Amino acid sequence: LMRIPSLSSLPLLLVSRSSSLLLPTTKTNSKSFVATACRNSSIQRYMHGTNNKDIMYPPVSEFLKDAVTSSSSQQSATTTTTSQPMAICLGNPAGDADSIISAIALAYIDTALSAALCSSEKDSTTTTRTTTTPIVSIPHESLTTQRPETKYLLQQLAKIDLNDLIAIDSPNLPTSASVSLVDHNSLTIPDKPDWTVTAILDHHIDEGQHMDSCYSPEQRNVAFDSKTSAALVASTCTLMVERFPVSDPFPPSLAILLLGVILLDSVNLSPKAGKVTPRDEAAVQALLDRTTWSELHLPKEILAKEDDKPDPTKLFDILQNQKFHPDFWNSLTLLQALKLDFKSFEIAPPRSFGVASVLQTMTDFMEKHNWMNSTDDSTCHEFITSFEVFAIMFFSFSNSAGEDTGPQRQLALLAKSEESLEEAADFLKQQTALQLEEVKRSNFDHMYLICFKQGNCKASRKQVAPILMIISSRSVPAYTANERMNLQICKSALH
Repeated sequence: LMRIPSLSSLPLLLVSRSSSLLLPTTKTNSKSFVATACRNSSIQRYMHGTNNKDIMYPPVSEFLKDAVTSSSSQQSATTTTTSQPMAICLGNPAGDADSIISAIALAYIDTALSAALCSSEKDSTTTTRTTTTPIVSIPHESLTTQRPETKYLLQQLAKIDLNDLIAIDSPNLPTSASVSLVDHNSLTIPDKPDWTVTAILDHHIDEGQHMDSCYSPEQRNVAFDSKTSAALVASTCTLMVERFPVSDPFPPSLAILLLGVILLDSVNLSPKAGKVTPRDEAAVQALLDRTTWSELHLPKEILAKEDDKPDPTKLFDILQNQKFHPDFWNSLTLLQALKLDFKSFEIAPPRSFGVASVLQTMTDFMEKHNWMNSTDDSTCHEFITSFEVFAIMFFSFSNSAGEDTGPQRQLALLAKSEESLEEAADFLKQQTALQLEEVKRSNFDHMYLICFKQGNCKASRKQVAPILMIISSRSVPAYTANERMNLQICKSALH
């Protein structure tokens, strides 16, 4: 029996040379656990820099083409009862850049290390190379038309053909899969009962799901401090940098993807934005220093002067402009805008709430969509009112005229029940650290609306959602001890 040194980003590290696993009995296929444990115990050795001469790092574009082919082969193999579930990586349903790129990165890294493991003579107990397939967590059309910053990173900088990506609406998704979740920690796909979560890499509050198959600290790398309600990294892509072998140079096409997302999520490593952490800064520096950038032939618009290395500020500015550009947001329908970066939370049916993030000012958004009339659309109305409370968090740096306003946030709450809306609004206003100032009230089309200006621009959905979860979980007038604790955690984080 050997104990592999602990590393928070790796799952299932306690194994024996005979490949038997010393873990509690779970509902998950034990054979799948054993295979995962054997592979990852040896992968960890590669991550610490030994035997790295065996590792081959192709361009990400080539990996994705191979992954599509491998996916088809694995699905054919899973029709037999003795075959292993297909290994996949999946981001959160909102499908932002962090979710999509971190899924690609984790699949790439684990596949490369698995291939090296198979070629090592010392690892003769493991003979089958495992290809992990990334799944884009949004429909393919949404990727091509509604994710401009992600599309720019993939197509323009990493030279990836978007047709080589498998999206969540693909008719060929596996029936059975071993799933690594990135950028979220709760699988929300109801029609895939044989998808088993075996690893989590995330930076949001841990919802405590999948404890039967993903319970050890090594499997659950959730970079979120529950005591302070603060993310320990700004981006899941930072966790991907940390997962990469410490002594290896980064493949340029992978490095540019990770660099771009970390800069976006940390607002160019700006302390004023309140998101960047020392781990993000270290990840960016590692990418810049350990990548042979001349191999990638990046466009001059993002290069540092007289250098092949990308200039972080230039890269961030271009990606930020892609993401926030008024022309892009004005091209969306109301429903598209609300669903673009949306997350739902169900505490105890029928109590649920949804939170949409919109990268426009509240005024520009509502004027453009002629709010009072747009919600007459039956599909949009049905979407909003399917939740007890629907929140829209607005974040922007400029107005529709292109004038720089600096970071600003607004919050809109909608509900079909005036009582539910007042309960949520009153509770949020009690959280003085949010610095909410009510600016508008209205009711229309059997819905009620309250709008706020939010003075604390550092309070994003990561901080506001746990507060709304407390509201939705309340069924008695007095707070439970757990609710009081969670509320204090949220208050501490906001301050």
